[in-house]
Amino acid sequence: MQLVLAVLSGVLLAFSLPPFDQEWTVWFALVPLFVAVLKRRPLEAVGLGMVSGIACGITVGPSSPTAHGFVFAAFPFLMLALMLGLGGCVAMRERRSSEGLRWVLTVACAGLFLEWCTLVGPMPLHLALSQWRNLTLMPVVSITGIWGVSLLIWLTNAALADALLLRRPFTPSAGLALMVAVTFLAAPRLAPQSAPGTPVRVAAIQSYSGTEGEVFARRGAPSVEGGDAEAMSRDAAAAGAKLIVWPELGAAFSPEVPDDPVATLARDVHAQIVVGYPEAGSPKGYNCAAVVDTDGRVRGIHRKNYPFLGERRDTNAGTVATVVDTSLGRVGVAICFDTCYPEFSRRLARSGAQLIAMPNYDPVTVRGLVHRLHGAVLPFRAVENGLPIVRCDSNGMSQVIDSSGRVLAEGPLFRPQVVSASVTLGTGKGTFFSRYGDWLVLVCFGALLILRLTAGRSRSQAPAPAVSEPAIGK
Repeated sequence: MQLVLAVLSGVLLAFSLPPFDQEWTVWFALVPLFVAVLKRRPLEAVGLGMVSGIACGITVGPSSPTAHGFVFAAFPFLMLALMLGLGGCVAMRERRSSEGLRWVLTVACAGLFLEWCTLVGPMPLHLALSQWRNLTLMPVVSITGIWGVSLLIWLTNAALADALLLRRPFTPSAGLALMVAVTFLAAPRLAPQSAPGTPVRVAAIQSYSGTEGEVFARRGAPSVEGGDAEAMSRDAAAAGAKLIVWPELGAAFSPEVPDDPVATLARDVHAQIVVGYPEAGSPKGYNCAAVVDTDGRVRGIHRKNYPFLGERRDTNAGTVATVVDTSLGRVGVAICFDTCYPEFSRRLARSGAQLIAMPNYDPVTVRGLVHRLHGAVLPFRAVENGLPIVRCDSNGMSQVIDSSGRVLAEGPLFRPQVVSASVTLGTGKGTFFSRYGDWLVLVCFGALLILRLTAGRSRSQAPAPAVSEPAIGK
C-alpha cells in the first residue's frame, strides 16, 4: 500500500508540471507520500520518496529514443527523487516525536531547504514551477523569490497530511497555511509601485535548423525546413523590433571584424542584435553572446557562467554577469542555463539591467521536456528582478516575458518563427529579492534548527510514564 501511495504522489506531481500544467494538483500531491512514510524506517522512507520522484519523471517524460536525450530529460527528476527521498525521511522521523503545528513547520522548512540544495545540480527542479502561469501568486516572488511559492506548497501539503493523520478537518497548521497564503497575496500589493519604464519592441529569431527535432517528430509528420536568421531578422526589424536576439551558438561571429555579417545586418536594419557564438581558446574556449548596437559596434560580450553537463569538457566558464549600456537602455545578457540559478539574474539586476537578453539552446528531448521546464523557470526570474526576458532557442519555445511574469509570446517546438512582442523596460533598480536574495531560505533554515533543538529539549524534559506498583499482601 505504501508503494502505491508513493507512486500516486509522483503522478499527481507530474500532472502539475509542464507539459500537463494542471497546477492545482501540486497542492495535495505530497499528501500520499507523507502518509506512506508514517511508521516506516529511515531507509524505507527515503526509498518511498525516491519512488515518487522517479514516478514523476516517468509520467512527465517517457523514455527518450536517444541516449543523450534520456540523460537530459531524466537528470532533473533524479534530483527531484533525491529531494523527495530526504523530505520523506524528515517527515517520518519528525512524526515519531511530534504532530500538529510543529511537525508541519519542520517538514515545510526542511522541504524548502532541500529544494534550495538542488541548486548544486545543472538543472534544479522546484515545486514552484507548477505555478509558472499563476499570475495571482507571482507578485510575492519579487519579495521572496521562487522560494515563497515553494514554501507555500510544502506548507499546504504538510498541513493537509497532518489533518488527515489526525482525522480533523480544521487544525492550527491549516490555519497557519491559510494565513501565509493570505500574507503572500496581500503583501506585494501593499508595496509602493515603481514608475513604468519605456516600452520597446523585441524579437527572438527562432531559426530552427530543420533536422534536430526529426527523431522526436511524429511518424508521418511532414518535414519542416529551417529558417534563415538574417531574413527573419529583417522581417522582425521591419515589424518594429529594436532588439533582436539570436540563439545560443547561433552564428560564426567575429566581434573584432567591423564588417562581420551580423554587424552589417545590425547597421542595415538599425536594430540591436544579441548574437550567440563560440569563442576559440586554448585548451578550451568560451560560449559567448555579443551585444551589437545599431551602428554595428560591439557594446559588450558575455561568457556563459554555467556550462551544462558535458559542455564543461570543451568550454570554460565565465565569471562575470554582463550588463551593457546601449541606445535602448541597460541590457543584461544571460546564456541558457545561467538563468536556472537565481543568483546570476540577481547580479544582472544589481548591476542596473533593464532587460535580460537570453540566447538559448536546450537539449532536444521528447515533447521538448527540458525546453518546457526551463521555460517555466523564466517567469520567476523575470518577477524576482522586475525585468522582462527575451529567450531565443533555435529548436523552439522561444519566449518574450514581461516583468510581471506573463508570457507575451512563445514559439512552437521544432519550427522556425519570429517570436515578437512589446515589453516595458525595468527601472534598473531591481526588487527586494534582487537586493536581499535567498533570505527566506535562511529564515527557514534557522527555524528548522530551532525546531530541532527545542524538540530534543522537550523530549528530554518530558515526565517519565507512571509505573504501577505491585500490590502488597496479595
